Amino acid sequence: MGQVFPGFRVEICTKLVSACCQTEPESGSTLFSQARFVEAIVQTMGNSCCSIELRSETSRSSVFGVETVQSYGRRSIALAPFGLYAHPSGGGDLDTAVRDIIRQLKTYSTMTFQWNVRFDHASLAQALVRRGLPFSRPVTHVLPLDRDYETSFAKFNSTTRNLVRRVKREGIVVRSTRHGDDVKAYYEVHTKLASEKGNYRFLYPKAMFDELVKLDKDVVFVVAEVQEKIASGAWFFRDGDTFLYWHAATDRKYSRQSPSYANRGLCHSDGA
Repeated sequence: MGQVFPGFRVEICTKLVSACCQTEPESGSTLFSQARFVEAIVQTMGNSCCSIELRSETSRSSVFGVETVQSYGRRSIALAPFGLYAHPSGGGDLDTAVRDIIRQLKTYSTMTFQWNVRFDHASLAQALVRRGLPFSRPVTHVLPLDRDYETSFAKFNSTTRNLVRRVKREGIVVRSTRHGDDVKAYYEVHTKLASEKGNYRFLYPKAMFDELVKLDKDVVFVVAEVQEKIASGAWFFRDGDTFLYWHAATDRKYSRQSPSYANRGLCHSDGA
């Protein structure tokens, strides 16, 4: 019934990978399993979704997730929306917290549940495996940013480095923003691209981006402008020691200028 998915995401880690995997915080709650993030998502998803808090009173831990109600009162639960990562908050015993939370998930009314684990939360993954849940191990791409920007930039392949330099020469303006008009312009680029590609099964509602941009300490929204028009944009999440690349779109009209590489250059610098 339950599945543990480590998840497929591009992440930028501000520590060395070896260090990340060895230093899991005692209260390692992820951004995505906290109330403020989950509430920002569910309030834009309609009446079929609601937030849910699962608590372990014994270990004084909790985790928030998204509950989707199906027919006949059955439900599906994602601990953290959209395949993002979940980790119980609090400093209690992790095995106890996992046991208590899984017990609440394994009920008659629960059709499925999904729990994705961040790449450096090995202890949590092991605790879930000990509960006998099936799991898979997709690849997580991690770019260490333990040194200055130029050192990290030198690790990119030559094509990427040349494109980042070119957007600077061509005068593309890239900036971080929280303005509603910029979110609106980005969403128009996103929907236009989806229409042109014709293979998007689902589009996030604009209201979701409006809510996410309010999480100013957790969310970084970047746009690249060509002749004062937004040509590309990207969304990043701050989660502990990681900087996660979540969503992006580029207007194909500006493909020659490669504005998306301007976004990458700025956010790699910001993540460092």
